[in-house]
Amino acid sequence: MAMTEIGEASRADKVDAAAFRGLAVGAAVRRAAEALRASESPALDARVLMKHALHCDNAALIADEGRILDDRHAERFARLLARRIEREPVAYIVGRREFWGLDFETRAPVLSPRPDTETLIECALSSYGGHPPARIADLGCGSGAILISLLREWPDAIGVGVDRSAAAIDLSRDNAERLGVAARSSFAIADWTDTDQYDAQGPFDLVISNPPYIPHADAATLADDVVKYEDPGALFALEGGLAAYREVFAAAAKLAADGGRALVELGDGQAADVRKIALETLRPKALSVRNDLAGRPRALRIDL
Repeated sequence: MAMTEIGEASRADKVDAAAFRGLAVGAAVRRAAEALRASESPALDARVLMKHALHCDNAALIADEGRILDDRHAERFARLLARRIEREPVAYIVGRREFWGLDFETRAPVLSPRPDTETLIECALSSYGGHPPARIADLGCGSGAILISLLREWPDAIGVGVDRSAAAIDLSRDNAERLGVAARSSFAIADWTDTDQYDAQGPFDLVISNPPYIPHADAATLADDVVKYEDPGALFALEGGLAAYREVFAAAAKLAADGGRALVELGDGQAADVRKIALETLRPKALSVRNDLAGRPRALRIDL
């Protein structure tokens, strides 16, 4: 079988569609998972790629495990697998990623939404209970996942997403349209420090952000999936990953309504430092941290 394990030097043409012709769907998925065994989730990657090749959902994939792949679908699956072997993220290959139960469009180089960021959504919802905010600002909105998810949860709220990347703003607008919140959202191409460019809808009851927080020194430790395909401006920050927090909090000081809140995602090991920056910059009434499913501090709530 002309196939290269993920992680080895490879070319897309080294995945031969003949390796899958005549195989049942289930057997083809297992063979692809073997080729992807250096991935963090080889079996899941293979299933997602097969669903995309067949244009089917989970139920149909299970039902069709014994179906024999025809030439057209074998070739399509081989092309998708070749891209994953080259370390292209699955979310970019299939153009979709689920977040908060919603189907978001994804495309390089805009950062695709991560499961960890759902902790930020949980923190926002628990912070307001039955009295949701009327106005939301999402600083560094990327794909729009945070703002759009909150607008879906809070049907009377409006929001603005801000990002310096034109590609991110285009993607956010597309996702807002697809997911039915375009009428209650707007998006601005701006640096979040330039609040005059997007503060017309304020003051905001909630200022929320998943800022870049990876120290540049950690770049060599990241998977190729990340460093080769995703926007470094959405990943890395100066001052050991803390610089963007200072900017977000400075913006929040100008944007937030009296009695408003700021919420930020936390990088690993950064909770104490970010808390200190928030105390210095915002002089909040209260601070609290929410852990993710792994028990790591993941979201900081700041009551103003």
